[in-house]
Amino acid sequence: MNISKSKNLVTRLPRLAISLVLIAELTLSFLLSPQRAASLPEDEPIPEGTWGGYAGPQINAQKVLYETMLKVSSSIKQYCSKHRHCPEAGDEVEALTARLRELMPNNPYTPGGSEAIKVKLSFEESLNEPLLAQYQDKPPSHWTAPVGTISVVISNSNNLFVIWGAGMDGRPIRHPTTQHVTLVSRHCLE
Repeated sequence: MNISKSKNLVTRLPRLAISLVLIAELTLSFLLSPQRAASLPEDEPIPEGTWGGYAGPQINAQKVLYETMLKVSSSIKQYCSKHRHCPEAGDEVEALTARLRELMPNNPYTPGGSEAIKVKLSFEESLNEPLLAQYQDKPPSHWTAPVGTISVVISNSNNLFVIWGAGMDGRPIRHPTTQHVTLVSRHCLE
């Protein structure tokens, strides 16, 4: 290959890479768009079970669950700011759980969405940021809950809480493209 052809190729590669990225992003945004998700039949399987096997309802259910996880996070942050500490076991957890139940929309995984999303709080003092990084790939085996439940795990010793939602398999939901566990984590006091 002569020098002029190799220079021409070198100048084209960045443009080609950008074009490929744009095509991939447009394709992905179309595939995951709410309009497309709403138009998919309930029994249209996604290859390799990316959404647990069924596209339309899974996309919508996980979106509702994630939005609710964010609301729960905001409510807990307000609690922490007001009380100047993470919630503690006993009366504080009971009061916070009751408050969180009021925020819960109908469970998108239940037929007809007739019952509210459940929320449960637990404590895991060993929870820390390095563990959370590991949990994004492989959550603990004990992180199971009924479908559509939002779980809040609190570590008072590390001033940290993490929220995860249970998908169709009762395990933490995963991001559709990265397949990382979808977690919302915050420090109680910053």
